[in-house]
Amino acid sequence: MQQKICVLEVNEVPIRVWKTYSEQVPTSAVRRLFSEGKLYKTSADDVTADFLYPSQTWASLNTGLSYDAHQIHWYNDPKPQPDQFWWHQAALSGRRVGLVNVLHTSPLDHYLTQAPYSFLVPDCFAPNTQTFPARYCPFQSMNLQLAKTNGRIASSRVSELFTLAKKSLADPAGFGVTPFTILEGMYTLPKLIKSRERLRNLQFPPLGSIFFSLLQQNDPDIAVLFTNHIAAAQHRYWYALFPNDYAEAIYSDAWVHKYRNDILDAVGIFDRFLKKVSAFCKATDRILLIVSSMGQQANRKLSSSAVAGRRREFSLSDPLAFLRAAIGPTSARLEGAMVPQYTISFDTSSQAEYAARQMADFLRNNPSLSESSVYVANNKLTMSLLFSSDAPISIYDGKKVGLTTVGVRGFDIDDHHSGCHHADGTLLIWNDTNDALFSPQVTPSSFSYLRYAAELRRYLHLNEAPVPTIHLKDQHRRVHFDPYIS
Repeated sequence: MQQKICVLEVNEVPIRVWKTYSEQVPTSAVRRLFSEGKLYKTSADDVTADFLYPSQTWASLNTGLSYDAHQIHWYNDPKPQPDQFWWHQAALSGRRVGLVNVLHTSPLDHYLTQAPYSFLVPDCFAPNTQTFPARYCPFQSMNLQLAKTNGRIASSRVSELFTLAKKSLADPAGFGVTPFTILEGMYTLPKLIKSRERLRNLQFPPLGSIFFSLLQQNDPDIAVLFTNHIAAAQHRYWYALFPNDYAEAIYSDAWVHKYRNDILDAVGIFDRFLKKVSAFCKATDRILLIVSSMGQQANRKLSSSAVAGRRREFSLSDPLAFLRAAIGPTSARLEGAMVPQYTISFDTSSQAEYAARQMADFLRNNPSLSESSVYVANNKLTMSLLFSSDAPISIYDGKKVGLTTVGVRGFDIDDHHSGCHHADGTLLIWNDTNDALFSPQVTPSSFSYLRYAAELRRYLHLNEAPVPTIHLKDQHRRVHFDPYIS
């Protein structure tokens, strides 16, 4: 009888971080599984290193299609047909599939109307709070809110956290409140006194608990969970864990001491969850996969002078107000995205392209936004906005105004993304009793991540990924201010 599959998608964690944790915590589930399982290094080799982005790499990994074929870069770029994702193909073929927080699983009805999923809690960029089963809609509302407010910095207020706590206590199971969630919360809350950024770690325990509960209740053939909490810590605190990766001392010893355990603490939360999941997979004869789509490494472009000179950053508290200040009155809708990206949709593609051209002119006229870009795909415009200072800006009517008047807020920072994207990712296969997936007999120790979905399709007896009926590259235009169309 063919084994069922459980997949844990752990965003951007390279083999080096897993091994570092294993060395420091020799009794961990991570150490045990990585020593017993089949470990491979994957390579996100369909784009250049400077173009790597999680929504792009996960689309490539889970379709087996290169970026040139699927054309997903930002989270809200037009997606290919659902059956190009291996897990949706499996659901269409009659396999019982359950997904929690997996990228590109929103909107819910895009998938649920085509196949009878066992459960589906969409990603945290969903346009609404719909989940299946519906009892997790209140949790999804909280998940979307936390993703929105905790972008570049964790900005959820204490009052908001207490409100969320009260709601979760009214419906513990619906909010993923379990002994695991409570214990992890008790472990993390005292650390918030020193850094609010550790708030990000609190999103994973309820997600993991909901996934584990649905996995136990529904016993699906395929179950997939996605988490970003370790990647967030890596981006901010790579230097604290690996200071010798850099050519110079960038941060003080006090900063390193304060943050040196933050990445490993994030892995630790996952490790304690992994202990439960791996035990369940063993008891129910499931293959367990841990996959990362890409990894991270030291950001060697970062310098001590850059750190000393940049202690504040900026984000949009009201993206639509900023857009209208930049290009004039317009009708548009805000969609979910990851700061510093902001995605706005229009009724038509021509309206989006017109807005992108206007925004390109606006960026050209404001030197403090010289590192910013604008992209348009179909009817969606994505602004990637980087402010170099809080200097007043020139808006559409020629006036100069302060940033706060156009929906921009500034905040203090003490981290500068010392970790950056890298093509090398992780793939671990554990409890594959028949050596049926990625057998070492035919699988090299390192390979292109485009092979991942193809191997799962082979195992599940699915067809190859369908070729897109319309080549999305013909619809996807990147607008940049110099030159602003390329």
